[in-house]
Amino acid sequence: MRIVVVTARLPHGRGETFLVPELRHLAELGHDVLLVPLRCSGGPEQALPAGIQVASCQLLAVRVLLGALQASLRAPGRLLDVLLALPRDHRLWILLTNLASLPKALWLAELARRWRADHIHAYWASAPATVAGLASLMSSVPWSFSGHRYDIVQGNLIGWKLASASGMRVVSISGMRLLIECLGRAGIRDAEATALLARTQVIHLGVDLPALAAPAATDPVVVCPAMLAPVKGHQVLLQAFRLVVEVCPSARLLLAGTGALERRLRDQAVTLGIGPSVEFLGHVSHAELLEMYSRGRIACVALASVILGPGHHEGIPVALMEAMSYGIPVVSTATGGIPELLTTDSGILVPPDDPIGFAEAIRRILTDKALHVALGRGGRGRIKGEFEARSCAGAVIRMLRGTPAGRAA
Repeated sequence: MRIVVVTARLPHGRGETFLVPELRHLAELGHDVLLVPLRCSGGPEQALPAGIQVASCQLLAVRVLLGALQASLRAPGRLLDVLLALPRDHRLWILLTNLASLPKALWLAELARRWRADHIHAYWASAPATVAGLASLMSSVPWSFSGHRYDIVQGNLIGWKLASASGMRVVSISGMRLLIECLGRAGIRDAEATALLARTQVIHLGVDLPALAAPAATDPVVVCPAMLAPVKGHQVLLQAFRLVVEVCPSARLLLAGTGALERRLRDQAVTLGIGPSVEFLGHVSHAELLEMYSRGRIACVALASVILGPGHHEGIPVALMEAMSYGIPVVSTATGGIPELLTTDSGILVPPDDPIGFAEAIRRILTDKALHVALGRGGRGRIKGEFEARSCAGAVIRMLRGTPAGRAA
């Protein structure tokens, strides 16, 4: 297949690194992939796998405007259908967002036609899906989209998108629940909602499974690989780590990430008296993080995520999946999609906002060798069984082709 993939920014910026393994496997499975970022300010910041082509163009670049004009002149009747689709959501900010994306959607229709695309897939249910859906309407190239969390809650033309797409992929069961709630808020219920939901399926985003598990760590080092943002629960993690240090004085906590909370978290660590035990690493590249895992430098990965409101919670964090793929034990909270990943033998789940319970979970992993080994093996097995990127990419291809689940791509 020749697949046009619409992203928010990838390969620009750092925010969509978790899509790269799936894109690589789509290419390795023999499909041509053309990546189209919705926004592309600045130069590309992420290296892409071999075989992935990129068509980067600003929203209102001359090339976009010329392509939009060509598409409009080629199919003026379809342009009217596109314009009639936009006001289906009456919220002003949604309408303005979609209108701003319209030139790129028309340009994408022309690009997909010239590239002879077989399918257009958007990786977000928000503006990228609007662009993909409108481009499909203009070009007659079938389309589909993925939904995560807040992009589903946004509800941007969600009913129209589900009705016009060949299928929707949600990346977690919790995302499916958010979708059901979103349809209800949009006034879509009963038989209509059932028909739309029948077009959706849960297909996880996966990670690559290393050939070998990481060697056992010799030092009690805990890492939290996450941006320093409220939803990640760093404040709770620091409170918990103070209790860990009381029973395991040599323990160290590495915070790998940047964000607006850094100064506040640094001050909190000092106030708690654990400043010397906590190291702020700043931005750590993906390759550097995986090297830390593969060399056995990390004994435990911790993510104390919290719930901040509808859609403002974790999905299924890649940070946990990658650690588990190396056989590194993980501890996290029962929020969002995390319980879909962590079973009793593949990690430790703690209620959110529970520093005492979180500290006890970390302490057990650092001090109980048998538990450490069991969780490492169980976590690696969990990734191999349901969250390996190659098998997830195969499931996406089956969805794009309309092949029933379970049949070969």
